[in-house]
Amino acid sequence: MDIKQNNGYNNYIGTFRGVKMARILISMRDNFLESIDELAQKENRTRSELVREALRNYIKRANMVSPKKAQDNAIILENLLD
Repeated sequence: MDIKQNNGYNNYIGTFRGVKMARILISMRDNFLESIDELAQKENRTRSELVREALRNYIKRANMVSPKKAQDNAIILENLLD
């Protein structure tokens, strides 16, 4: 596994099922992680798949033309992570 510096963060680069992936660490409250794990199990997906999809959707919304809408979405995400 290689280490690559990106925007001041160390990304641990490896492959997963033949695809190059970076590993990151994030912090969250236990009860939030439990909610993520319950949903992932219910949908028969991994925690990583669920988080990647949520972040893809967030980035898509954040790149909307409306700065107000992007700000509203950031607030929603922040509230979800609390």
